Amino acid sequence: MIFSLILFALFAVVAFFHYVQGFFSAAISAILVAIAAVVALGWYEQVAPLFFNIKFYDQAASIAMILVFAVTYFVPRLICDSFIPGNVRVPFIMDKVGAAVMGIFAGLLSTGVVAVATDALPFGPTIGMYSRFDTVDKTGEYMGRSGQMQDTTLNDVVTADTLDPDAANHVWLRQDDLVVGLENRVTGNGSLASDQSFAAVHPDLLDEFYGQRLGIQTGANHTAVTTDKIHAVEVQGVYVPPVPVPQIDSEPAQMGGRSPVDPTVKAAPDQIVLVVRMHIDGKTLVDPIDNILRFSTGAVRLVAGEPDNGVPMKDYSPVATLNGKGVALACRIDDFLFSGQGSHTIDFVFVVDRDHVMSGDEAKPPFHLPQGCFFEFKRYGVVDLSGQTVNFGPPPNPDKQSMILRTPIETILAKTDGIWSGGSIESAAPSAGGAIPQTPSSSEGIPGVGGRLLGDSGLNYVGIKTSNQLAVPINARTGNDSGTVQLANGVGGTLQHRQWQQLSVTTDTPANQLGTPVDDNIQELAVDPNKVLVQVHCTAPTTGSASQMWAWGKRVSDFALADATGHTYRCVGAWAMVQVRADRYFVCNYMNFDDRNHLQPIPSGKGRPEDVWLAFEVPAGTPIAQIRFSASPVMDNLSFKAE
Repeated sequence: MIFSLILFALFAVVAFFHYVQGFFSAAISAILVAIAAVVALGWYEQVAPLFFNIKFYDQAASIAMILVFAVTYFVPRLICDSFIPGNVRVPFIMDKVGAAVMGIFAGLLSTGVVAVATDALPFGPTIGMYSRFDTVDKTGEYMGRSGQMQDTTLNDVVTADTLDPDAANHVWLRQDDLVVGLENRVTGNGSLASDQSFAAVHPDLLDEFYGQRLGIQTGANHTAVTTDKIHAVEVQGVYVPPVPVPQIDSEPAQMGGRSPVDPTVKAAPDQIVLVVRMHIDGKTLVDPIDNILRFSTGAVRLVAGEPDNGVPMKDYSPVATLNGKGVALACRIDDFLFSGQGSHTIDFVFVVDRDHVMSGDEAKPPFHLPQGCFFEFKRYGVVDLSGQTVNFGPPPNPDKQSMILRTPIETILAKTDGIWSGGSIESAAPSAGGAIPQTPSSSEGIPGVGGRLLGDSGLNYVGIKTSNQLAVPINARTGNDSGTVQLANGVGGTLQHRQWQQLSVTTDTPANQLGTPVDDNIQELAVDPNKVLVQVHCTAPTTGSASQMWAWGKRVSDFALADATGHTYRCVGAWAMVQVRADRYFVCNYMNFDDRNHLQPIPSGKGRPEDVWLAFEVPAGTPIAQIRFSASPVMDNLSFKAE
């Protein structure tokens, strides 16, 4: 590793210089080096804007760090040398051993500053054969816009999925870690402690600098300067998606042998999915040569935590971006992402620890982000999110093409259902230019835009869409395309051509186990010919007794859809996700009617219902105008076409 070798050589030179100077002079120098290192890391961000006027945006941080270090060290050193021109005599052994120890200390800190400043320069993932995270070169196939398969060589592909400090590589002597650790110590609970520690802004500075170099070609802009006069980056809202977010890979499968992504964005029970809607001024941030904005999710971070409550600040990188249909496009930390010139709105999907963004009694949206939270796009594109309200959502993205996508991905998206539906955005086939035309319709009922209760059912309307898929896959464990299913885990029903013609599921088995193993999973529901299944997505009550939270389950047959002529379509199915301590369960009744031809009630399951779906069988092409409950309209003017 050439970079480590250079740092080692510099360290040896500095250590030897201090060794020959003697213990007293070396001790003074080592103390000044320590002070200069702390000042350099603490003040480089305040000095860096001085270089913006000469257009040194990408190099400003490194120049400022070295300059502050040099001035803070050499000026006091010259003053000390003028007052004490000679050395102080001490015993020979003490003089040489002490000088060597001070030289090692000064050498580590000074070269550590050099290492950190080098990390901040706009290089690629590797600097002199050193990369903080392992990289490989890959060869894959990519189908270009001409339709021709081409071999593509991918250099310095980061093998890690996240910037995990535990998986990081280090330079030989770990000088950079030493300097950052010293800064964290003295500004955290040390002599320079204040209301805001260095770690509260830079929880892991080295990983942060590394991420800012990923997915951006050398020579492209690595910064996004935002000032009082230049509002290049703004955050328009922070949201919690109301349903599991469907997900596809943002790159074609042929690119470098990438492993398949999960069909939905995954979060552990102690985590939460957040969507940060960012608005950018592409005219300011694009590269002037081709008017393209280049970035990666590694260069984007959400910093959250509550240090006062024992939860330290932490960096989070997006796991995906959300397109206009509400489909997450999974991104690795070094994926090359692009946006065009002009103003654009991009939704970034984060998976964060709950205790870093929630506190007190705010256990569900809407809640407020703790003080000190902020969002950063590239370097300098910082937006303070202290006290930001987090709502259900987000509402559909009005930007028709916020991201530039590859043609194979656009083709997949055109065939993919998102989380938006009738009160949302419908997608058409890709146009000749590759963009996906989108037609906005009514957003009424989408949280954050104007959701409402469905009468006195207790359910809150989220959205409406046409789909014959369940929220979770169910393993039939029969291997047959048709027939009867009755399992000990609470699953029962009948199959018809690999679709559930009738299904009932009780809350006896965690949802993630219903589809395990995956050899005989069935997620599609059977629908009569020339008809489609319309799903109304709702959220259940979050407070009250168990009977109150489950009251809607006894009245599912009271729901109906109505078209413009007043003709109604009954509820033929209902299912819900249920939270039971740290696990999520699933309960369902589909096409299961009693002797009065009413849909059987949803039994009160253990735990708390969260997301609820009501299903209605409707002739294809029917315009739906209302949702009714107990024969009374509870949602009107839907303007949704069932197709």
